[in-house]
Amino acid sequence: MRQVMVMRPDAPGDRQHAQAEALQWASRAIADGRAADAERIARDVLAANAGNPESAKILGYALLMQDRVEEAIASLERVARSGKNPEIETQLAIAWRKAGDTGKALIWLKRAIKR
Repeated sequence: MRQVMVMRPDAPGDRQHAQAEALQWASRAIADGRAADAERIARDVLAANAGNPESAKILGYALLMQDRVEEAIASLERVARSGKNPEIETQLAIAWRKAGDTGKALIWLKRAIKR
């Protein structure tokens, strides 16, 4: 496996490019079933850019793949509340369903459908 490091280059454009590349690797890790790798990469990006919704989404997916539902809910809910992304809202609904809270799952699913 290739090591992906999220550096903090001097130029903001370089930083954004490095983070985008890291998230591509994290997405590939999700697709390949390597949830732990995706989690590590997403956490690295979040450490450099706490407001990055894509990294929070990937982190949520990775945590769900590892049956760490409560952690996934925390990650997904934080980003879902700060924006309007039906993909994240749907994933959050799935997480709430896995946690056994159908009521909250339906709330988030309805929000996603509205978009």
